[in-house]
Amino acid sequence: MITTNGGDLIRLEHIATKRNLHSHKEQAPITKKHYQVTGYGENGTGDANDVWRITIIGAQNGADVTAVSSKLKFVHYLQSCILTTSGKQLPKWAYEQQEVSCNPNLRDPNGVWNVEENIFEKLPNGQFFSGSQYRIYLLGNPVIWWSNLVFIFVFLAVSTANAIKQQRGYIKSFTDSHKQKIIACSWLFLGWLLHYVPFWAMGRVLYFHHYFPALLFSSMITGILLDYILEEVSTFFEKQTAKFIYQIILGLILSTMVYSFYLFSPLAYGMSGPSANEPNSTMHGLRWMDTWEF
Repeated sequence: MITTNGGDLIRLEHIATKRNLHSHKEQAPITKKHYQVTGYGENGTGDANDVWRITIIGAQNGADVTAVSSKLKFVHYLQSCILTTSGKQLPKWAYEQQEVSCNPNLRDPNGVWNVEENIFEKLPNGQFFSGSQYRIYLLGNPVIWWSNLVFIFVFLAVSTANAIKQQRGYIKSFTDSHKQKIIACSWLFLGWLLHYVPFWAMGRVLYFHHYFPALLFSSMITGILLDYILEEVSTFFEKQTAKFIYQIILGLILSTMVYSFYLFSPLAYGMSGPSANEPNSTMHGLRWMDTWEF
């Protein structure tokens, strides 16, 4: 395997036209203090003005050039100028693209480049989805996240109702089981607040993993409140009927969670084909909100 190193002399070939990146002592079209940079030669043939020397910023000659992380300067072999972009726009004959030139000032901050992608078929895939058209989208299961949000408000409503009952002397209506569940939810609600509210004050970009600790607390609140509500509903029926209804409702809830995981699993395990905003996409029906871009 041949590596590219600092200090190497190279030619840069344009893939589409098969011409070498070339510079000579002609004025650049816009920035007159710079030298002109053009495409020259054909199928790799050219002259010495096509040769550039690699300089790695912060590294000695001989150091390996790495994709993304290496900051490079391309110094012209004959003219001792660096490949740069002036930031100025070329006329219509150049399709109004940015001017690329060769600056004799080797300290030009715009003359720093990096390799964004390196394709080498003999290397193993660096990532799970490398070399494929699969894509992933980090989206929380909406059934779980939205249910947890609803049950946060349910907890506040139940707590308020119980507080009013206690004020009016209906203490006998509370069983020990009910009291334990409400106390447990109160502590979990405090945990949810401590793990959720602080992120509102942050000025940085927030991602899903910032909310995962709060999600655990809200999920536990949902589970306890579901059991609390189902027990309350069971008091209106006979023991056997109440048990049957409890199991049916619990089964439906669990089935909904499993099915929602099945529906949205391609987002986590890899999707292929058209984007969800296209009608012929297999994921089109799952784009419940316009802000979901998968």
